Amino acid sequence: MKKLTLLLILFSAVVSARGGGYRHQPDTIYICRLTPFTDFHIEAGSTEDLARKNTARRCQMTQGDGSIFCREADAKCSVSKLITRESDLRKAVVIYAESWQKGNYIEISEDIPDLSRTDFSGTLSSVVIPPGWKVRFYEGENFTGESHTEVSGKKNVTGYGKKIRSVQVIR
Repeated sequence: MKKLTLLLILFSAVVSARGGGYRHQPDTIYICRLTPFTDFHIEAGSTEDLARKNTARRCQMTQGDGSIFCREADAKCSVSKLITRESDLRKAVVIYAESWQKGNYIEISEDIPDLSRTDFSGTLSSVVIPPGWKVRFYEGENFTGESHTEVSGKKNVTGYGKKIRSVQVIR
C-alpha cells in the first residue's frame, strides 16, 4: 500500500509538472514523508518547503489540525530529478570503459560490427540500456562467436566485457 501511494504521488507530480509549464527542462522534485504511529503520509512539491507543508497538511487530515505528530520540521525528505520531456530520455545505448557507468564512453544507436573501429578506447565494463531496448554483445567481429544479451537498465558487464568485439542493438 505504501509503494502504491508513493507511485501515485510521483505520477501526480509528473502530470502536474507537465501541465504547469515545467516541461522544457528537467525538474527537481522533493518528496517528504511523515509516519506517525502506523500511518504513512507522503507528498511531493517543487520545493522542499512546499513538500513539507503538503505532507504536514495530509498528516493533519487524519491526526487532527495542529497535531504534534504532523510537524513540517519532522518530515523526512528526499530529492529527485524528473525528466518531463520525452526528448530528454536517452535514445542510445551507452557503453563505458569502467564499472558503475564511469570513464570513457560512447553512445550507440545502431549496430557496431567491429567495436575496435570506433572512438571507444577501453574495455567494455558497464552499460546503460534505454527502457524497452535489448543489446546483444558478441565476442567476435561481425556478430559472431558467443553472445551475451542484456535488457534495459544499468549493468556492469565485467564478466565478459573484455571479450566483446561487436554490438547489436535490438529495439
